Amino acid sequence: MALRLAVEQPEKVRSLTLIEPVFFAVAGQDVPASLVAAQPYRDALQAALDKGDYRAAARAFVEVWGDGTQWEALPETQQHAMAQRIHIVAATEDALYNDASGMLVSGALERLDQPVLLLHGAQSEAVIPIINTGLAARLKRAKNVRIEGASHMLPMTHPALCGAEIKTFLAAV
Repeated sequence: MALRLAVEQPEKVRSLTLIEPVFFAVAGQDVPASLVAAQPYRDALQAALDKGDYRAAARAFVEVWGDGTQWEALPETQQHAMAQRIHIVAATEDALYNDASGMLVSGALERLDQPVLLLHGAQSEAVIPIINTGLAARLKRAKNVRIEGASHMLPMTHPALCGAEIKTFLAAV
């Protein structure tokens, strides 16, 4: 969303910090095979949604994109909240996997001149560094930073390291 806002209204964006951006279309364009590992997860999520089993869909999501906490260990209130909102993940599929807004094919990313910080965890899904590398190659002023020991939920699991990188970046901006 932030990247799209920067593309569509660059005058309103001074800089961007993108933490584990899931713009899978970048990986699909640069390293198509990188999306193969995600297909079973996507299929499981969609099958659960098709059955109306939002808890199973949320569980499938957490297994891949959570902070490492097992579904059963999450408080019931958190499980319920995730299940209620899991439809949002499916609703973003076209934008994230198919570049529905055309940011890649239009060359819009290459025209952005704002400084961009790209953060990802060293333990994240393999597709994330591919996305960050692809974005860094397209964006004129991007800095790609890897947080050791972190995975997808790095602001929650490694807030001090994440915050320090953002603080350093913003000080330079």
